[in-house]
Amino acid sequence: MSSFAIVQQVPYEGAGIFEECLQTWGHRYCYLRPYLSKSWLPRPEGLHDYDGYIFLGGPMSVNDQKEVPYLREEMALIQEGLRCRKPMLGVCLGAQLLAAAQGMPIYKGIREIGWAPIEFDPSGAPSDPLFSHFPEKLLVFHWHGETFDLPQGAIHLAQSSACRNQAFGIHRHAYGLQFHLEVTEEIIKDWVQKAGDQDIFLTDEQQREILETTKKEVENLNRLGRQFFQKFVQLTLK
Repeated sequence: MSSFAIVQQVPYEGAGIFEECLQTWGHRYCYLRPYLSKSWLPRPEGLHDYDGYIFLGGPMSVNDQKEVPYLREEMALIQEGLRCRKPMLGVCLGAQLLAAAQGMPIYKGIREIGWAPIEFDPSGAPSDPLFSHFPEKLLVFHWHGETFDLPQGAIHLAQSSACRNQAFGIHRHAYGLQFHLEVTEEIIKDWVQKAGDQDIFLTDEQQREILETTKKEVENLNRLGRQFFQKFVQLTLK
């Protein structure tokens, strides 16, 4: 069995179905919560305390390092993980940290909130071991307003009409997902209720639309997400 560190940026953004999978499959994991104390993050030399890392999302920007200094600590950990080819998965802010750790700028993009389709890159996704099971297009959940440039040497895997870099891979051991593959219906309901706390103001109609689409689409998203995460976990067993 493998061990995983889940780096959580804020209390209300958990690992969703990824955590459920780790529990079901009997893998060991723990949450690292650097917003409580820097001591929650291992130093780069302690990278090998875990077999794999998951960096979750949050409302802050990678550019907020002065106000949120532990983001620098996370990037240092990611840089060491890239050097050692440690299995790593970044979601939303986590994907942006993965790009920024390789020198890519993070900047304002078109805000995507709610359900919208992405297209998988036919030149990269079908041959990638983690993405080969996805259809050409998929309706996924978004909750972001910033974006980034593709790191040098990374493989482009998915895009949406509003965001060019929705997914990318690095040497088939590190992956960034701008969209949210981990969310459950309960998580989405919670985010919609707390949207105002992040200066995201949804009308009653927008809230209803998100929640109605969630009821119809989240089961399919979770099914594909579990398949994806199973393949990610397998990277730690090689």
